[in-house]
Amino acid sequence: MKNDETFINMALSISKDYEAIHYIDLASTHYTSFFPMNNEKNWHKSSDRSNFWEDAIAFFNSRVYEEDLEGLLSCFKEEIILKALEEDYSYSLTFRVKKEKEPTYYRIKVFNSPEEETPHLIACIKDVHKEMLRYKELRAKKREASTYFCLASTLASRYYQIFYVDVNNHTYSTLYNTATDIDLGLTFDEKDFWEDVIINSEKIVYHEDINIFRETLKKENLINELEKNGAASLTYRLVLGEQPMYMSLRALYGRNDKNHIIVGVENIDAQIKKENEYKYLLGMALNQANRDELTGVKNMHAFKEYEDTLQLEIDSSEEPKFAVVMCDINNLKQINDTQGHEKGDEAIREGCRAICRTFAHSPVFRVGGDEFVAVLRNTDYQNRNTLLKTFKREMIDSLNKKGVVVAIGMSDYKANEDKLVKEVLARADSSMYANKKQLKDL
Repeated sequence: MKNDETFINMALSISKDYEAIHYIDLASTHYTSFFPMNNEKNWHKSSDRSNFWEDAIAFFNSRVYEEDLEGLLSCFKEEIILKALEEDYSYSLTFRVKKEKEPTYYRIKVFNSPEEETPHLIACIKDVHKEMLRYKELRAKKREASTYFCLASTLASRYYQIFYVDVNNHTYSTLYNTATDIDLGLTFDEKDFWEDVIINSEKIVYHEDINIFRETLKKENLINELEKNGAASLTYRLVLGEQPMYMSLRALYGRNDKNHIIVGVENIDAQIKKENEYKYLLGMALNQANRDELTGVKNMHAFKEYEDTLQLEIDSSEEPKFAVVMCDINNLKQINDTQGHEKGDEAIREGCRAICRTFAHSPVFRVGGDEFVAVLRNTDYQNRNTLLKTFKREMIDSLNKKGVVVAIGMSDYKANEDKLVKEVLARADSSMYANKKQLKDL
């Protein structure tokens, strides 16, 4: 008797979990429903009803959330449930019931009733809304953790070495990328990160980069940079083999953790060398684009860029000191017509050599077929009048020897008069044509 009472008490305790329990006669499909009353030890028993399966389907159609209805109806069928119970102790389905504020999760769990002369089923309805919300939250956190792990693994794969540093006691852990073939030949005792920075930098950091390396990784400097910008970074070189190797260092606080700093070291040597090669090739291409093929001096495109630079200096009221020399090869058309273009090209080259020889410290530009411009600054600007006289004497000598003759004109930039470079060019051009006439009259 006592055992029976204990068993009943256990059953009552377990039943507290459910909002409704249905006792179903499989043969007739009649069923009785039990609902808990305010007194936890008592249940309200409804009158017998005729067809559990039809009533269940009607309830589902009227109360179950639309997105769950089709799946629930396809699975909550007598033949499916009975077959499942042949293999397992219970059969359960979770679904949402329409409520005023939001759908609420419920679970129906069906058992075989033990030791009955006629087969019966017990179907229990339970509110599992809080349980499902907790499950979804845990699943979302697990998904988030998995995503962070994948992201961290992917990002970490770019680094040769990662240090995890305790800000307070200076100890650290070292992680290596096993895919790299770099051997620094160092050992890390992991007792004091900042002390090891000093010791190891002396051994492997390129001598020109040691000071900036140590200053960047000095504890107070590193923390100040992290507090100010959220990250610290440095590109430096290691001494490995014959050539320095470029490395990149990046430091961050741990996620929501200012007690630890993560320092990643990446090998960027191939990337830097590729960028340098690209810059070199780009420079070569730009130089080629700005170079006159016949004479080797700069061309009209380069002069336009130089003119723009001078104009910016004038516009910013810097009052630059410069003079412009305009040159033109005399009788080039006649040489081309009577002696051929090869002789004409040689005349252009010879005239260009004379200009470059005289104005040796100034950029010279070929701006037309037989026209050249030189911009005099610094030493050539200071000696401009002497250089101009020297060039004119040389051209008179060449004229007397039946050689190539170059007419020349020069004009200084006048800060109180000139607003445009073109004004200086125009005066130099006029002066050059005056000299051309003088040479022809000789």
